[in-house]
Amino acid sequence: MLTSTAAATEVFRDELVETTLDKSLRPKPYVEKYYTDKLVEKTLKGKNFEKPVPNLDYDYSDTDSVVVKLRPKSKISTSGRLRDGDIVKFTVVQNIIYNEKIILPKNSEVSAVVENISPNDRYGVPANIVISRFHSEILPAKTLDGEINRQGKNNSIWVYPLSYVLMPFFGAGFGTTFIRGGNVNINTSDIIEIYYRPTRFRNNSLNLP
Repeated sequence: MLTSTAAATEVFRDELVETTLDKSLRPKPYVEKYYTDKLVEKTLKGKNFEKPVPNLDYDYSDTDSVVVKLRPKSKISTSGRLRDGDIVKFTVVQNIIYNEKIILPKNSEVSAVVENISPNDRYGVPANIVISRFHSEILPAKTLDGEINRQGKNNSIWVYPLSYVLMPFFGAGFGTTFIRGGNVNINTSDIIEIYYRPTRFRNNSLNLP
């Protein structure tokens, strides 16, 4: 005797499909939804927030610039007493000319601010120094643009692997923790390049050279 049973049809439901498509498989009309966040409403309720004020004076399309080469008046080093906020001095290597005029004579002084010093540390971590906010008494404010960001010798690239290799030998790897990274030294013979940007600000009320 042969018997047959009809296979039951199993229906699979997909919530995403059902909520985004109608029965004709066409996308349903877009309905704008609003979501609420109780934490946001609780912490920001009653507080006024304003959009950041854009710097409309800055000309982001400005490409007019002249290279200014400098030398430190004295050695700059992270191994000395230099601290964040200190002023460092530079001298101009050669006459800076713009529109056929000398706007910054050779040997004139330019100052800058030490923005940040990260001292060298154990495990070969190197020192780092950031110098910016260059300024000359001869030129209008903010027309000198540039930054020095230098790092000392990075010994951690070999100190860390060496410490792991030596660790099984009675903890010999701990001795490598006292190996420090290199300091940053900017000598008086080093050449630093920054830029003079004469048209950096559209509404600059100062008389540019």
